[in-house]
Amino acid sequence: MINLSTRRLAYHKGDGHLNEYPVGIGKTSTPTPTGTYAISEKAMNPLSAELGTRLLRLSNTKTCIHGTDDPVSIGNLVSGG
Repeated sequence: MINLSTRRLAYHKGDGHLNEYPVGIGKTSTPTPTGTYAISEKAMNPLSAELGTRLLRLSNTKTCIHGTDDPVSIGNLVSGG
């Protein structure tokens, strides 16, 4: 689950809360979509270096949760969605 106001991703497995991570979210002009999604694709070392080494595509969207080659961007409004 991503909390847009705190810019944190909470990782849950089953009913348990395992960890939280800071994330960059969509810019005002390209906001992060809200809703409930499933992970439809997982990739290691996607083609674009700016996506970092891991990518999780959200179901029925072009939106992805991904790594970054710019650690300073983490926790900011920087993404294309």
